[in-house]
Amino acid sequence: MSIHEGDSPFEFFSLYKLSYYYGYYYPTHCMWSTPASIRGEIAALKKLAKLLVEAGIMTKDEYELGMAGIEANLDVWTMECEDYNDPDEPNPYAFF
Repeated sequence: MSIHEGDSPFEFFSLYKLSYYYGYYYPTHCMWSTPASIRGEIAALKKLAKLLVEAGIMTKDEYELGMAGIEANLDVWTMECEDYNDPDEPNPYAFF
């Protein structure tokens, strides 16, 4: 995920991309993934989004919509990460 000139910052904070990253990619590909690390990264994203609003790059409405989506899904992302890291639980990503 990156912001290029001409891209909307709202695209960067799209719930689809964040859900894919924090709900699947991060827990399954990053050995250091924990619920606490997800919460820390989300806190950093919130700070970045605030800076984008202050700079006039992102609107307040886009910010509020993005933050509402993040808050609604944060518990799901952390639970999925916790389940994936628990060796006693079946792998939630093994489909067969």
